[in-house]
Amino acid sequence: MRHGLRLLEEAEHRRLLEKWMLEGLLDEERDRIPPELLDRARAHFRRLANDALREVADDHVSDGPETMDRLRERIEERS
Repeated sequence: MRHGLRLLEEAEHRRLLEKWMLEGLLDEERDRIPPELLDRARAHFRRLANDALREVADDHVSDGPETMDRLRERIEERS
């Protein structure tokens, strides 16, 4: 019985976290998420954003047209 309730609670937390990411939460919804879970989710997204910013700063990211130009050049070199 406890295991089933725990699964339902975890599913509700996942649903609320997804809603938080996509559209935000009402105060009462936010209160239903354990603070440590919300903190871990924030830290995770902060790490993702920092990693992305680091990749941009290190010039490891390119836009679509630039990437397509490089691919065309490589194909032409092999032909």
